[in-house]
Amino acid sequence: MYDKDKVITIVGGGISGLTTAYILKQAGMRVQIVHNSDTLMDATSGNPSAMLDARPVNDDTPHAVFNKVAFEYAYKFYDSLPENVWARRGLLKFPHSEKEAERFDKMINGKKTLGSFNPLEIKAVDHISANIILNSPAPMGGLFFKNGGAVYPHKIRDVLSKDITIIKGSAQSIEKNKDGFVIHTENKIIQTHIVILSTGYAINDLCPKAMSHTVTRGQIAFVEDLKTNPAIVSCMTGYVIPTENGYMLGSTAKRDDFDSTIRAEDFETIATKTAPITNTPTLNDPIGRVGFRSNPANRIAWALPIQENYYIVAGMGSRGFINAPLCGQIIKSMILGEKLPISQSVIDASLHEKYGI
Repeated sequence: MYDKDKVITIVGGGISGLTTAYILKQAGMRVQIVHNSDTLMDATSGNPSAMLDARPVNDDTPHAVFNKVAFEYAYKFYDSLPENVWARRGLLKFPHSEKEAERFDKMINGKKTLGSFNPLEIKAVDHISANIILNSPAPMGGLFFKNGGAVYPHKIRDVLSKDITIIKGSAQSIEKNKDGFVIHTENKIIQTHIVILSTGYAINDLCPKAMSHTVTRGQIAFVEDLKTNPAIVSCMTGYVIPTENGYMLGSTAKRDDFDSTIRAEDFETIATKTAPITNTPTLNDPIGRVGFRSNPANRIAWALPIQENYYIVAGMGSRGFINAPLCGQIIKSMILGEKLPISQSVIDASLHEKYGI
């Protein structure tokens, strides 16, 4: 059981580590973050914008349940922050195939499951309504999620990092000792009682248990103008996110590719994928950014103990801003011995190689 004299050290200051630190700090715990640069959320979490995308699966699998609960936790968490960090204007999803259209129809008219979203949060819209909601020509009708929207990472970072102790350093090893754990960086030795490992795609560099995941390289594009100007986040084969001074478009995804250079061909791919929404087949002077994401085998983010007083929060995939609030709450509940915000069976499923999805 946690007592107020115990120090919790989170290794990694991306969105999952920082959100967890904030949640623990709000619960009265002593928290510090070890991060390898001067700026938190400077890697994959550092894009100019991100989206709260519901991405419902609409069945009874642990994956579906996790997606639903994580989305609900996310928009409520960002609403609860003392400053405005996101644009809650809704999100439009357009089907990219007949199969996808059938899936959308089942979400509205099919049998309700454990993964079903509240019908008050989602509605089908026809083509004309989609044009009005988007405030620009839409490719077709689709689904509107009223609690979706665009989040602003730099604003989230500024709010969450207030009053959090940051230790600059790259963790080289973590060893258990009689007082808890000792973390070795390149120039520091840090004694702590509890460790939370949140190092993204590099999780297995330090984790005492090998986690089953793949690493995906993604490139996004930022542009100031488009031929159309979508008013809200919209998704089809690609996605378009309005930012405070332009648009973020994405994305490419290539497994086990660790090239951090910006590729012109990826801009072409992004333009093609987003053209049905933007009517912009060629992007003018795009600015690119590359990130690397950890994708667990079961597509359920990890928020779990590895050994006594040693936890991991990782495996966010492309959904860090959606998954992080729920994962932070799970870790808080585990440390304090409180009721979990999601069933233990869903948490356990994140460790399985597969469960039939």
